[in-house]
Amino acid sequence: MDKDYIPFGEEWKKEMAKFNKPELIELLRSNLIELQYLKTRDIVSMEIERMDWAIRTFPEATAISSLRKCEEEIKEIEADINKGESNPEEYADAIMCLFDSAGRQGLAPVEVIASFAYKIKKNKARRWQKNPDNTYSHIK
Repeated sequence: MDKDYIPFGEEWKKEMAKFNKPELIELLRSNLIELQYLKTRDIVSMEIERMDWAIRTFPEATAISSLRKCEEEIKEIEADINKGESNPEEYADAIMCLFDSAGRQGLAPVEVIASFAYKIKKNKARRWQKNPDNTYSHIK
C-alpha cells in the first residue's frame, strides 16, 4: 500500500486538519465506539429494528409515500452535492426510505440484500452504454 494513501480521501484529510489534537482524539474515540457497535450489527438487523419502529411511528405510511419521501431525501443529497458538501446521513435517510417502501410492500430486508448481491453479479455480466445525461443503461 502506498505510504501516502488516505483511506477516506482528500476531503476527509482536510476535515481532520480542522481539529486540534484533543478534539481529534475525542472524535476518533467516539467514532471507534460507534464502529465497535456497528461491527456487531448487520444492515438486516438494523433494518428490522428500524422498520418495527417505523410501523409504530408512521402507521399510515405506504410503500408509495415512502418513495415520495425518498425523492425528498435525494433532492437534499443533490443540493449538498451542488454546494460541494457530503452528508452521509442524507444517504442513510434515502436508504431507509427505500427499505421502508420495500417493507411496506411486503419485502423482507434479507430479500432486498439478497437481490442486491444478485444484481451486482447480473450487472457485471451486462454490456453498458453511456446516455447523454451521464447515466448508463444496459444494452438490451
